[in-house]
Amino acid sequence: MKNQQNDHRAQAPQELMDKIHRVGQEILDEFAKICDENGLTYYIIAGSLIGAVRHKGPIPWDDDIDVSMPRADAEKFKQLMLAQPEDAPYHIQCIETEPNYPPFGMRMTKRGTVYSMSSWASVDLKCRELWVGILPLDDSPGGYRLSYQLLGKRIALMKRLATNKVRNDDFTLKGKLMHLALKPFSYSSIRAHTDKLMHKWNGKGCDHYVSWASHYDFNKQTMPKAWFDPPTEVLYNGKYYKAPRDWDKVLRHVYGDYMQLPPEEERVWHVPDRIELPD
Repeated sequence: MKNQQNDHRAQAPQELMDKIHRVGQEILDEFAKICDENGLTYYIIAGSLIGAVRHKGPIPWDDDIDVSMPRADAEKFKQLMLAQPEDAPYHIQCIETEPNYPPFGMRMTKRGTVYSMSSWASVDLKCRELWVGILPLDDSPGGYRLSYQLLGKRIALMKRLATNKVRNDDFTLKGKLMHLALKPFSYSSIRAHTDKLMHKWNGKGCDHYVSWASHYDFNKQTMPKAWFDPPTEVLYNGKYYKAPRDWDKVLRHVYGDYMQLPPEEERVWHVPDRIELPD
């Protein structure tokens, strides 16, 4: 189908959203199965966790599913997926499979689906399929020490630079100047430097996690590991999935009063420009 309206306030027809939720959960089921079979830790997170707690399933207007994994587990999961046959029904979308992949996380997608985001229209990508988003959790010292704050601001800047480099649709003066300044640098070199910064504290005995790949401020995404481990389970659309042990603290840290429904104008989806999903 084609969406004629590229307005993020637009609401998806209920029949379409039901189909999106069904196919999304199929991907989540396969993801959870691979993790369980290989002893990998994951947590349903972000809006998907809010949906589990507040709605016992997807947020009605939300069209994607988010999970997080400790960095080491995320890397093991990636390698398992990269080893899948090319025609496997599920595969991984990441910088290793897509040289221009914008996010700093990765996605597990389902072959035979189309979910094309207009916000990525200018990015040269092979895969535009429905996904479960996977956000790595890196080690962090936590707190507001100056060195950590400077690192966080530096990573945030590098993420903005990387986005500007790979997308060609920022026609503001600032965007044009930034793109011109980045001309001597390849996207892969910007990504590699940013990834190196994200790994700075890994393996150093830190007691916090940080989700650098999240679009939220890194301070909101820096939380004690004790809030996550050991995982608990939450009910999501009739099935149980792993979640942070103290999910209430995690959600309040990021969203505040997450049980309060947002204003109607903020109940938005991604408004893709092309959708093809199996019946």
